[in-house]
Amino acid sequence: MSISNTLEKRIEDSVFRELSDNKKGIRKQFINLLHPYAYYGRDFYGGKRNPSLRVGMLPRITKRFMPNWINLGKIVRMIFDFPADQPLNPHFMHDIKEPLLGALSKMGTESYTDEWKDVRAQNDISDSIEASTDITVVMNKLLGLASDQHIIKSFEMIERKEIDEYIVVDLGTSVEGNTIIAHLNRIRSLAEQKRILPNYDNYVKVVLVDVDPRATFKAEERLYSLDLKPRQVESINTNFIDMPANNTLAMNYKGRINTFLSGAALIHVTDLEPTFKFLNYIASENSAFFIWDWHAMCFAGRYLRLAEDGEDKIVFQLNHGLDKKRSEIKLNLNEEISGELLSRLADVQMKTIFEIKEEYIPAIVANAIAWMGYWGFSVFNKEENKIIEKEIEGKPLSAYFKETFHRKIRSEKGFGFIDDFAVGMIWKNMMRGNLEPFYGVTPSSYNLIEGYGDDYARLMKNAGLNAVDISLDKFLKNSNRRDCFDFFDHRMSYAQKRVKDAMRFTFGCKNKDYFNGLFLPFVEGR
Repeated sequence: MSISNTLEKRIEDSVFRELSDNKKGIRKQFINLLHPYAYYGRDFYGGKRNPSLRVGMLPRITKRFMPNWINLGKIVRMIFDFPADQPLNPHFMHDIKEPLLGALSKMGTESYTDEWKDVRAQNDISDSIEASTDITVVMNKLLGLASDQHIIKSFEMIERKEIDEYIVVDLGTSVEGNTIIAHLNRIRSLAEQKRILPNYDNYVKVVLVDVDPRATFKAEERLYSLDLKPRQVESINTNFIDMPANNTLAMNYKGRINTFLSGAALIHVTDLEPTFKFLNYIASENSAFFIWDWHAMCFAGRYLRLAEDGEDKIVFQLNHGLDKKRSEIKLNLNEEISGELLSRLADVQMKTIFEIKEEYIPAIVANAIAWMGYWGFSVFNKEENKIIEKEIEGKPLSAYFKETFHRKIRSEKGFGFIDDFAVGMIWKNMMRGNLEPFYGVTPSSYNLIEGYGDDYARLMKNAGLNAVDISLDKFLKNSNRRDCFDFFDHRMSYAQKRVKDAMRFTFGCKNKDYFNGLFLPFVEGR
């Protein structure tokens, strides 16, 4: 019998305290298990921190894939001080797994708080991400266009006096506020087209949610400077993981919110299901979710290998004893890791390989190309509509990466983003003097390991919502809105084409009938 929710929460809190120091970092004795690449985050190049070495700690990996990187059995043995010659009880490991993963996920998500309060992190959005990929403005614009029918339906309800306001919550606002601005621009445009009430500004209320007070303050300034005329703007400064404990959202907005927006922000939550459960709890019956984010199963395992049978699998490679005799255990991607297996893994060296389908490759490659821009190894020249890249062995970095990636994912070992990309390709070439960023070595706020890889729609459905994930290509192909095509066709830059495969929309609703009426055209191309 599994443990109760109350006991699970107590265990989670206890484990979190054991793993964390007073500054919410990782206790020294757990560094090797939870942050084995810490060295590459501290290293210096030319007297300054090298941005390419920002390798995040393992609790930043999506909860779904975290057991494939972190040896939970070893952590349990250390926390509870079990002797090395005492086998771990499989039933105990089964019961402790979820509280332990909950604590690790909390640690990973909370680690972003100080990072996103750093001015450099906010500046990276415009100075690095947008400059190198030219994608975020486009995705926010398309997200705004996708919300047209929902905005119209919501204002029809206002006209019928079924509701008396339009409340939109922007999750992860950032200093630019580009996601909420794109949405408010659509509201204004629809009013100018006389498709909604002309005095729309009497009904629109905006709630900005971001961990950084500076971000919400700057974004609010932009809203008013652009004359977007929300009736009221309220800022809530909290980490996503702490939203359920924030009384403002639960007490003031439960059942009143019409729209939830998020652009490239939810990726920083390692365990999204509780977040979606809370949002479902406070959402109105006809609320809608409009989300876009980066996506690729980059970190399902330490190494990626092409699946010969076309089926997703996690392969645990185990080394036993002094002779390091190796064996493999294969699980289907959605197969639960049992307490018995976790017990076995506690006392062996473990490496994981994620066997991937061919269809995942474009998104994975697109993410890597985007990282090259974040770190300063490629720049986008908007005037000439071309990418300028640093080279390795006479080849553009992206071409060199693709060759290496495609060769290694077909090998027995597979391709590792840490060992083969961040260290083997970037770091070693920098140390040899073969590679240097275009714009110096200013520290980047972005780590290689982030929460890439989970399916938001799956997590939203688990939280009781109706939802669908849609690739950028599918969205454009199936959209019946001419302005989506026109906008994208006219604005599609070379930089956007290089990274667009890593982009994905997620649309959701609380009410199933409302969901079908609103989003099936995007899914089925009607």
